[in-house]
Amino acid sequence: MLRHSAALALVVWYLTSPLVDKNNPHVIDANAPLATWVRIALPDKEFCESAVKTLRTDGANPSTQSPKGGNSRTLTSSEFRKKLLGAQCIASDDPRLKEK
Repeated sequence: MLRHSAALALVVWYLTSPLVDKNNPHVIDANAPLATWVRIALPDKEFCESAVKTLRTDGANPSTQSPKGGNSRTLTSSEFRKKLLGAQCIASDDPRLKEK
């Protein structure tokens, strides 16, 4: 029982978001392997699912703005909304995260 609890504690949930397609910066590459998606570690599945729900609600709002700054090109509002709408929760032990 203790080993099972310890194993469960090691699973982290990632809020993942697809990358912008390298060949067309106006397209979100939702078909890219999950291992290449942007990941944010979150404490549990429920928290992650709540965050995705919020992102999708915000992403559906045309007034949602892409964050400014960083070294990469700033996404347009439309591109940023697509990234938000493509977000999903993935467990850290999901085999798709090991794909290359």
